[in-house]
Amino acid sequence: MKNLFKRFICLSLVLLMLALCACNTAETPASTEAPTYDVVSAVVLKNKKAAGEYITSKDVELVDVSEEILPVDYLAKLLDAIGKWAAVDLEAGSYLGESLITKTSPNASNEKGEEEKSEAEKLGYVVITNYLKPNTGIDVSKKIQQVIDENPNKTIFFPDGEYILANPICTPADPTKSVSLKLSNYAVLKAADGWDNSEAMVRLGGIYPYNSIYINGSNYYLEGGIIDGNGVANGVSIDSGRETSVRNVSIKHTYIGLHIKRGANNGSSDADIDTVNIVGNNKPGSIGVYIVGYDNTLTNMRIASVQTGVLLEGGGNFLRNLHPLFIYGGNYKYKDSIGFDDKSSGNWYDFCYSDQFATGFRMTGNTLSTYQTCFCFWYQKDTTQVGFRSTGKFNSTIWNTKVNLEHTDIESAYIIVAATGGGGRIDCPIFNTSKCTDNTYKTYLTSVLNNGVMWPK
Repeated sequence: MKNLFKRFICLSLVLLMLALCACNTAETPASTEAPTYDVVSAVVLKNKKAAGEYITSKDVELVDVSEEILPVDYLAKLLDAIGKWAAVDLEAGSYLGESLITKTSPNASNEKGEEEKSEAEKLGYVVITNYLKPNTGIDVSKKIQQVIDENPNKTIFFPDGEYILANPICTPADPTKSVSLKLSNYAVLKAADGWDNSEAMVRLGGIYPYNSIYINGSNYYLEGGIIDGNGVANGVSIDSGRETSVRNVSIKHTYIGLHIKRGANNGSSDADIDTVNIVGNNKPGSIGVYIVGYDNTLTNMRIASVQTGVLLEGGGNFLRNLHPLFIYGGNYKYKDSIGFDDKSSGNWYDFCYSDQFATGFRMTGNTLSTYQTCFCFWYQKDTTQVGFRSTGKFNSTIWNTKVNLEHTDIESAYIIVAATGGGGRIDCPIFNTSKCTDNTYKTYLTSVLNNGVMWPK
């Protein structure tokens, strides 16, 4: 009897549910069309990102999805996301919308780099990390160039970190567009592994050439930091303009460290270079400083790992306390190494020091330069040790300069001259005559007292 009652209750419930369904069907008209959605391309995040982390091309991909699953502000272009920051914590698989990314890092930091940034902004500098992020391993040269182009008459500051360049960055010489570049001490501009450009990584005055010293903005500079040529690139060039300054910069692993081209003032560049250290790539033809322009002043420089320390094709330059050091390991012949190679005229050398190069100072036959209180030293014996060498007639002036000769079983000379004649002068030379295998120096001595040699008597 109880089972019969249970069956009756279940049957009643089923009939009631069927009746309700019938009522709903009667009240709601049937839909004639299903909603349609377009298939669109959208950016999806492949790697999890925390708020403030930089988004690179390796973190995103472009996929075709139904528009219905995307946020309202989704991005439809891959490059819109690359180079920006995650505004909030994002899981892999997130579709990136405008509200999820930001142009500048949303995270405030108390680290030293951020403190420097804050102080730099107080000084009115344009801080490059407000536009891009260092230490990502991706090329930022185009973004840096954009910041330069959009901020005339500003100082652009680079906080510590590594910035990869696949292309040169150029500053304008036009004073109305010029900028100065200031790098923190450990900010590194590094050439990309695929660098393929004959121009320098940093080209000062590389665009909008101009010749003026009267307009505000004509005296721009590069200061601080490290320019790393990655073994293949040239470091810094001064392409145009006048009185450009490069100071307190380390230039590393470059083929040509610093290249001063012909200036806008009939070849005069009037550049001022101070406290710049250069380490080359030790390859054949490598040069520390290559000067084509005129009337430049270079002081307090150290140069190493190059075949030629300083090459001058322009005149009227003043060099003081420059110290090229030969480092073994290059795949060129030692005898081809030169500390200072003067192919022009009217250059002045003061307290310049050639260290271990086969030839300390070389000059062409028409060179009318002055060498005072200079020094040549060799820290180990090799095939050649020549203080001064003229490829033609000797016409320069050498005064109070020491050549540290130590050997007689190799080519060892204070000066060697390729052609007789010339109006050159040697006054107060300092070297050991007993170690000199060539007596050419006697022809040009201005004093015969004590054989014209200050040491030894």
